[in-house]
Amino acid sequence: MDAPTRRVPATAAPPGLVESVRLLAGSLVGSLSARLELLGLESREAAANYLRVLVLAVVALIGLVFGYFFLVLGLAFLVQAGTGWSWVTVTAAFGAAHLAVAVFCAFSIKTRLATPAFTESLAELRKDRDWLNRDLSTSATDSPRR
Repeated sequence: MDAPTRRVPATAAPPGLVESVRLLAGSLVGSLSARLELLGLESREAAANYLRVLVLAVVALIGLVFGYFFLVLGLAFLVQAGTGWSWVTVTAAFGAAHLAVAVFCAFSIKTRLATPAFTESLAELRKDRDWLNRDLSTSATDSPRR
């Protein structure tokens, strides 16, 4: 007995070059569109998150400033009560101490800003530029003029 013959359905001819390019372009556009939509959604979420962080940082800074102010005020009361100095002397001493800290910080900032950043990277870039210029000038002098 012969095995039953099965008919293989005829398949459509493979798409041509134009159709393949069209399908590829459609896939790329769809993929890009999905990525841009995701980027937009994530950027809105990130913006909201960073706004919350900014608000919390401002609130923390305000709390820090007021806390510091009341701490210094309390210390001034303690120093005045413990030493018997006048309020003018106590506030002048606290003011001088704060100015000394500010001057120290200003000089520290000045010395740190005086040293340039990225010195080693800039030196390497200068070496690369000099090498390229030397190589280009050497190749320009080696090539015959027409």
